Amino acid sequence: MHGSIFNKFYLTHFLFALNYDFSSISQTKFPFDKYEQEKYPIDFPDPIDAIKFRMEQLGYRQKDLVSAIGLKSRVSEILNRKRKLTLEMIRKLSTELSIPTDILVKEY
Repeated sequence: MHGSIFNKFYLTHFLFALNYDFSSISQTKFPFDKYEQEKYPIDFPDPIDAIKFRMEQLGYRQKDLVSAIGLKSRVSEILNRKRKLTLEMIRKLSTELSIPTDILVKEY
């Protein structure tokens, strides 16, 4: 995935999740947006990749997700894709990590 598109995508989604006021950003500042959206469409990231990315941003380790997921072994199973996220886990992770639920409910 193209680096600048990847970073811009995550920045936009996490600022949105934090209720950032986008009204101050003019579309004229980003004339390349339309081109990039047409040539390089971006889908939501994989839920597990989004969790790992946000953990890295926040300096979290697996043990820091125990409050949202449950046992430390369950956190490991989730991050290694051996167990699926439950609705309760999705709600807690969305709140704790500020990841939009649209990303966390995606199939992986």
